[in-house]
Amino acid sequence: MQSFKTIRKFVSITGCGSAMALIIGLMLSVACQKPELPPRAYEGPTLTSENLGLTQAVQAPANGFVLLNSSPSTGRFPAALAVVRLDKPNPLFVYDQPLFVSERGWEVAKLPTEEAVWWNSLLKTVPKTRTVNVFDRTSVISPDCSLQEVLAATRRIRVELCLIYGPRPMVDKDSAGLAGVVIDANSGQYLAYIQSSASPLDFEPQRPDRLAEDLSHQDVNAIAARRFEQHAKDCIVKMIDQDQPSPTTQPSPWNTKDSWYNESYHFQHKMWRDTIAPRNSR
Repeated sequence: MQSFKTIRKFVSITGCGSAMALIIGLMLSVACQKPELPPRAYEGPTLTSENLGLTQAVQAPANGFVLLNSSPSTGRFPAALAVVRLDKPNPLFVYDQPLFVSERGWEVAKLPTEEAVWWNSLLKTVPKTRTVNVFDRTSVISPDCSLQEVLAATRRIRVELCLIYGPRPMVDKDSAGLAGVVIDANSGQYLAYIQSSASPLDFEPQRPDRLAEDLSHQDVNAIAARRFEQHAKDCIVKMIDQDQPSPTTQPSPWNTKDSWYNESYHFQHKMWRDTIAPRNSR
């Protein structure tokens, strides 16, 4: 208010009524500016159970995971995790055969740097996990490869587990969600199904360490992504709890009559009896 009085006094002194009207108009336009709307929910194509390689839909909570094999495993961990995001190619950013982009299926996507950092740091405090490898379009032979080819690329870098995920269908158009599966890269066995969802009711207070222009706390896509990552972490921890270490003790050579050690021992004893013992008795 004080600044407004100062401007008015200055304009009255200079006698420029038109200038004052212009300044007042600018101030009113700034004061009446509407706040920026939150980002819209994802409205593009969504994954089906078939796209993830599942033979039927999995009944799971809106936010959470389901272990597809509840029996304890042996020697699965320590293990590394590959993260693969599937997406439909955008015609605006496709340079190879753009005319046929509508006929192309799901492809391995390149995650934004911020998303990749979230994944890379996800399991750094979880024991029995080695690393998280975030795949992009160059991690596989071709971005539009099949799920089996994705698993083959995972095995080539000696990673045991593979998480493949993407957008899932939502009933509410203002909501967003993700769904994915954890697969044993060596055996091809499906181990878990994970999904998340977020709606405008899940908006969060803005964090003090974020920029004022950052609207991720009001972005259902970002909230659903953070929830999916947390569910993936909880899923891996649950799988570790159900895993039993591989047996490390082997049969003792002292208790095995046919072992190489006993054969060597008997040979050395025979040599001592036939050569060294007679010499010592002289």
